[in-house]
Amino acid sequence: MNRRIQVGPPRAFIAARHGDYDRQRNLSEAGREQMARLAAAVKEVVSGSSVPITLLCSAAPRAKQSGQILMDALNIHKDRAAFHDCLWVDRDHAGDWDVTKQLIGASLDDGALVLVVSHVDTIPSITRFVHTLFGIEGCVHETGYGRGFIVTPENMSIFPPA
Repeated sequence: MNRRIQVGPPRAFIAARHGDYDRQRNLSEAGREQMARLAAAVKEVVSGSSVPITLLCSAAPRAKQSGQILMDALNIHKDRAAFHDCLWVDRDHAGDWDVTKQLIGASLDDGALVLVVSHVDTIPSITRFVHTLFGIEGCVHETGYGRGFIVTPENMSIFPPA
C-alpha cells in the first residue's frame, strides 16, 4: 500500500538498509539497482507534494554510496543530507545510539520526510524508536538490502511494498 504525505504534520519516516555490496564493501551493481528502486518508491510517497526530504546516512562506504544515489534520484540538496558515524554499526563500528536518537528526533521536528540509510542491525532499532515516538505499534524485524520500513502517525509497514 503506497501512501502520500503532505507538507508538515503528519510526518513520515523511512528507514532502509543500504544496498548490496561487494568484497571491498562498495555498492555492487545489484545494490545500485536496489537504491534506484528505493528512490522510485520514495518518489511515489512524496508525489504531488513539496515536502522536503532529509537524508540521514551511515558513514560506511556502502551506505554513503547508497545515500548518494538517493540524493541524485530524489534531488536532495546537500544541506539536507548528512553522513554520520553514529549510524554505522557493524562488527568494527559501535555507532552511538544516544546521538542517533537525538539526530532523528531533531530531523522529525522540521516536518520533512526523514529517510535513514543504515545497516541490518540498526534499522529495526531505529524503526522501533520512531514508531514509539509516533505512538503506534508494529512488528519490526531485519530487512533485506534496499528495504526497510515506513512509519507515519497512522501506521508502519514494510517499504518499499512488495
